[in-house]
Amino acid sequence: CIIEEVQRRRSKRGDTYFILKLADLTGAINATVFPKTAAKHKDILRKDAIVFVVGSVDTSREEPSLLVEQIIPIEEAPKRLRGKVDILLNDVSEETLTALKEVLRRNAGSCQVRLVIRGDGKSATIRLPLQEFGVAATERFFSALSEIAGVSVRR
Repeated sequence: CIIEEVQRRRSKRGDTYFILKLADLTGAINATVFPKTAAKHKDILRKDAIVFVVGSVDTSREEPSLLVEQIIPIEEAPKRLRGKVDILLNDVSEETLTALKEVLRRNAGSCQVRLVIRGDGKSATIRLPLQEFGVAATERFFSALSEIAGVSVRR
């Protein structure tokens, strides 16, 4: 999409965030870039920039909008939107696998996931079906994985 408008704002705590108007061939939508995300992506938040946006739809108001989690410059899109994520498992308990499945389900996308199971000095790699377990490799996804005991990630 193209960034048609950029409004820089300050939160009550004084943090900078942005309200964007994004447009593509299907229409336009407002998007909110909260302070943490804004700090990471402030260099590409400019009018007429062509970007890919990863986030969620906010339907709490009359007009839907986007809550932006990640902004990818068009030049980086092929590398960052396709690819693979290796999830390293040191613990294959039912609790860990259930938590992992939930994180994968909540972050569905087009990135291939491989499970690398380690134990007894050996490892085995399982490539998960892309249709069922492909993920959006966003910061939210990696953050959620880091909260599961016995799981680490190789990007």
